[in-house]
Amino acid sequence: MDCSFIRAYNALIKAYVSVSLFDSAVDLLFRSERKGFVPHIFTCNFLLNRLIEHGKLNMALTVYKQLKRFGFHPNDYTYANVIKALCKMGNMEEAKDIFEEMSEAGVVPNAFACTAYIEGLCTHRCSAYGYQLLQDWRAAQAPIDVYAYFVVIRGFCEEMEVNKAENVFLDMEKYGVVPDAQTYGVLINGYCKMLKLCKMLKLCKKRLCLFTVSCCQKV
Repeated sequence: MDCSFIRAYNALIKAYVSVSLFDSAVDLLFRSERKGFVPHIFTCNFLLNRLIEHGKLNMALTVYKQLKRFGFHPNDYTYANVIKALCKMGNMEEAKDIFEEMSEAGVVPNAFACTAYIEGLCTHRCSAYGYQLLQDWRAAQAPIDVYAYFVVIRGFCEEMEVNKAENVFLDMEKYGVVPDAQTYGVLINGYCKMLKLCKMLKLCKKRLCLFTVSCCQKV
């Protein structure tokens, strides 16, 4: 098939997605199979991501399953999107199965996939398991980013386990992961809720000192 036609098809799907015309984008995607091709993987991932961001989780999973029937080969970002959708729906076992599917396909999970699953656990008040998984993946040298630590700290704070949240924060520093502003913010908020005002003020002071040093280095 003419490459220019396929490029135009990809561009049209992206255009529909960009203005939130998801039904039109999905219809066009499915019609491509009848024409004998599947749109570029970046186009498919873009569609899946936007569907999930707009809360259209069932539609995203339907698109994924249909793409698989078309012979579509997901990459790490595709799988990560599916894991995120399943976790948002509370289908943690199905999300876990996607990791096995990735392994069978020879695809290595990226930081987005790992963090999405950890966040799903923490959102459903399983922060202890989420933190254990983070530690296991870190030991296995899986890609763990600062956001993964943030969601665990936030999860513990929401479960009123601020001491455990503090331990995760200290763990970050131990392994050279630099906390960002939202990580400081969620722990400070956790201290406030538990009326641990001395610790809250100490952490605020530490954050202010780091911010001052950072600003001075940029001058």
